[in-house]
Amino acid sequence: MADQSGLTLAQVAVLVKLAKKVGEINSMHSGVGPPSEQGTNGDFYIDILTKRLYGPKTETGWAGQPVAIGTADETGTPRPTAPRTALNGDGTLAAGSGAQGPQGERGPEGPQGATGATGATGATGATGPQGPAGADGADGADGATGAQGPQGATGAQGPQGDTGLTGATGAAGAAGAAGAAATIAVGTVTTGAAGSSVTVTNSGTSAAAVFDISIPRGATGAAGSDAFVAVGTTAQRPGSPATGAIRYNTTENRFEGYNGSAWLNLSPATVDELGGTV
Repeated sequence: MADQSGLTLAQVAVLVKLAKKVGEINSMHSGVGPPSEQGTNGDFYIDILTKRLYGPKTETGWAGQPVAIGTADETGTPRPTAPRTALNGDGTLAAGSGAQGPQGERGPEGPQGATGATGATGATGATGPQGPAGADGADGADGATGAQGPQGATGAQGPQGDTGLTGATGAAGAAGAAGAAATIAVGTVTTGAAGSSVTVTNSGTSAAAVFDISIPRGATGAAGSDAFVAVGTTAQRPGSPATGAIRYNTTENRFEGYNGSAWLNLSPATVDELGGTV
């Protein structure tokens, strides 16, 4: 049982009543400020600074709101928290320190004192910033035209002026003769070494392209049992597939894999379908 010297007699009486209602109190702890990690399940804790009771402690710690112990205001209404008390230099409670009483009424205002002597003139302050310029005065009357002076020397050439506005679009020219249509053909298709990259080489011209394709051979895998992947229609694809997911599409009758942004055809029927999205 913790030291109760910081509690009033009424507060100790509250704890006695609490002990009769609670089936089991393992230990009662106290200290300045809320509890931290001390105590075990079923323990209670008293903050002797604010006179608040915590507990019982559970598996989740000192759960629940603390309760003020036997404190009330001047009307008898229970306080949500107990009033703070003064502390000594070593952090203990000061003996005989009670709550601060209500403020008394304001006393009558005293008579006005005599006017004091005029003080000495202060030092001259720094010059303030210059004020804004005044408005321009009215223009005076034009003077008589003087005699023409001699022509001055030619000045240096000035910088080039800004580009002028774009002129109107001219009429469309006559349509040219139709050119020959370009052609694309597949040349040789060879198997490259395992681990090499797919290459596509144009052995023709830009107008008659002939693509020679080299596809790397896959490495021989270890023999194993049958493997099964997800099977379903195009409409049954997962809403958020993982990158690298593989499934058999019964709508397209082919395997497909997800590369992080699109489903790719993993069993192309022709070279043109190789790597295409589905």
